[in-house]
Amino acid sequence: MPRAPRKCPKPGCLNRITSAAYCPDHTTHGWGSGAARTGTREHQTWRAAVLERDSHRCQLRYTGCIGTATHADHVTPIAEGGATDELANGQAACRPCHSKKSSAEGHRARQRGKGPATHPLPPVTQKPG
Repeated sequence: MPRAPRKCPKPGCLNRITSAAYCPDHTTHGWGSGAARTGTREHQTWRAAVLERDSHRCQLRYTGCIGTATHADHVTPIAEGGATDELANGQAACRPCHSKKSSAEGHRARQRGKGPATHPLPPVTQKPG
């Protein structure tokens, strides 16, 4: 017998689910830990070069940015055709900004085929009035 639908456990979400832990809007990207790619000598060299070039300052500057970069982010994600170890495809990012961008990229990956790709965080628009 199928399970009765229940609310997604993500706070504020009203989507109903039957088998997954979360609704599709809040399911993690499923990319794994990335250790097979990010643990390579080439990646570590690329990461160090990106952070050095950007003086360990976050280049994303999203809301909640802490300024000090500890992550090297791919400007164009590898999954969207970005170069893996080209310095030009890298930017320094702090943990909060990198998490926001990666989350948006994961959401975009789940939505592929439903429309054109958009920037991970659209510009803030002012409400009329």
